[in-house]
Amino acid sequence: MFNVKMKNTTSFLGILMLSLLLAQCDWNYDVRPFLFTDDIALQDLSIVGGFSSALFTHPVNQYGHVWSMNNDEPIVGQDFVTELNFTPDQTPIDSTRFISKLTNVPSSTDIYYRAYVELDNGDIFYSATKTFNLSKDFWVKLPYEPNCGPGKRRAAISFTYNNVAYVGFGNEDNQVLKDLWKFDPSNPNSCKWVKLQDVPAQERQFAVAFVIGDAAYIGSGNNFNGNLKDFISFDLINDEWLEPNSDWSIPKNNTSATVVSTDSFAILAGGVLEANNNYSKEVWMFRDNNWMRIDDLPSVSGRIGMTSFILDKKAYFGLGEQKAPSEKYPSNFYVLNLETFEWKNEPINLEVDGIMAIGRRYASSFVINDIAYVGIGDNQGSLSDFYKFKDDSWEKIKSYPFETNQAVSFSLNEQGYIFGGEGIESSNNFQTYYP
Repeated sequence: MFNVKMKNTTSFLGILMLSLLLAQCDWNYDVRPFLFTDDIALQDLSIVGGFSSALFTHPVNQYGHVWSMNNDEPIVGQDFVTELNFTPDQTPIDSTRFISKLTNVPSSTDIYYRAYVELDNGDIFYSATKTFNLSKDFWVKLPYEPNCGPGKRRAAISFTYNNVAYVGFGNEDNQVLKDLWKFDPSNPNSCKWVKLQDVPAQERQFAVAFVIGDAAYIGSGNNFNGNLKDFISFDLINDEWLEPNSDWSIPKNNTSATVVSTDSFAILAGGVLEANNNYSKEVWMFRDNNWMRIDDLPSVSGRIGMTSFILDKKAYFGLGEQKAPSEKYPSNFYVLNLETFEWKNEPINLEVDGIMAIGRRYASSFVINDIAYVGIGDNQGSLSDFYKFKDDSWEKIKSYPFETNQAVSFSLNEQGYIFGGEGIESSNNFQTYYP
C-alpha cells in the first residue's frame, strides 16, 4: 500500500512520478499494488486489509474481504463477502486500513480470500488472493458485538433444534435471569442472535433444558427464593411459549441436575433435592408429559454439577461433585442403556494413557459425528482442558482458550460451541470448535 501525504515538494514530485508510472500500467488486470490483505488471524478469523483511496479515480463506495471454498479468485456478488461501509476523509490523499471477521467457515477445507474495493461507478478491484485451512482441533472466537446476544452469563441453559441453538436464563453479575435467545449461524445479519418472547415463569439458574419432538422444556434450577420444580415449554415451530401444565413439574424441587433427551423422552439425573442440600442419586424419565422415577445413579453418593451426553443409544452421566470424602470431584461416567434402561456395571473413567484426568463439576460437553467432547469445569478453580471420547477411549485435545466453568455447550453443523461461563468477559465468551 502507498501511504502518501503532501507535506513538501519532494512528496509532490514522488506522487507525480507514481502517477506517470500508474498511467503506463494495463488496468484491465483487476489486482492493484495499493490494495492489500494480510494473513488471517486464526484465533478469531480476522483479516487486516488496506488501500489508498487517493489513487482511485472515483469515490470508494464499499470495501472488505471476499472469500470462497471453491473459487481461487473470489468475486463479489458470487462468493461470501464482508461489507464495510466507507466514509471518505476530507484529506485529498488518504490511506485506509480495515479489519474483516469471517463467520461460518467450514473446517478442513481450503479457503481463498482477498480484499476488494468497490467504487461508486460500480468498478471493483481486488488484492492478491491468499488461502488458509482450519485444520482439525481448533478453537475460534466468534465475533463480538455490543448489545447483540445474551451478554455474559453463567449457569444458563441451552438446547438445539433444526441447526439453531437457544440460550437463556442463568446468572449475570449476580442477577438471576429469565430470558431466551436464539442463535442461527445462517442468519444474514452481522448479529446472529434474536431475543424471543418474555418467559412466563420465574427467573432461574442451574436449570435444565431438553427437546422432545417440536417442543423444548425448561425447568428446575434455583433462584433467591430456593430450589424449583416447575417446567415450562416452548413451541419450536412457532417460537412461542405454551400454556403451563402442572404435569410437567418434576415431583421434587431440584437444582444443578443434568439431562439428556431423545425424540420421545428425557432422562434427568442428580442435583440438589429440596432445600436441605441433599445431593441426589435419583434419576427421572419424562415421557408423555409425565415424570417417572427409574433406577438410581449407581454412584457411591449423589452428585451435583454433572455433565451428560448420548452416544450409540447410551446415555453418559458423569463428573460433578459428590459428598464422598475420598473423592469430592470424581473423574468417571455412568452409562445407561436407553433401550433397556439398565446401568452398566462399571463406570468409565476419564483417563488418557492410564492417567486419570482431573475431576470436576460444571463441565461442558457436546457431540459431533458420534464423538463426545468434554472439558473445562471447576475443581477448586476453573479448568481449561478438553477431551474427546469414542469407542470407550479418551483422547486429550486442544484446551479451551480460557479457564472457566458453568458454561453452556452445544453443537451445530459439525462444530462445537461454548458460550458464557464464570469469569468470562462478553468479548471472549463465545467460541466455536473445529474437530
